[in-house]
Amino acid sequence: MQPSVSRLAVSSSLLYFGAFGLVMAGGLISMPILTRVLTKEEYGLLSLVIAWVTVFAAAGRLGFPQATTRFLAEKRAEGQP
Repeated sequence: MQPSVSRLAVSSSLLYFGAFGLVMAGGLISMPILTRVLTKEEYGLLSLVIAWVTVFAAAGRLGFPQATTRFLAEKRAEGQP
């Protein structure tokens, strides 16, 4: 007997949001610990890295991977390296 589509959707959603909740809780727990353990300079560097990763992640969602694949394929079709 196979589970129904709605039951599968609900269980998959619960699993996804449960994992998302664990990641968020991990961030809420780890940041106060890191602020206690790291020096001001190290915490500043960590904040800078997190900010840049966030910027690159946002830029990555603008379609750059698809555009790169498309333009690379066009250039290779034209015979350019």
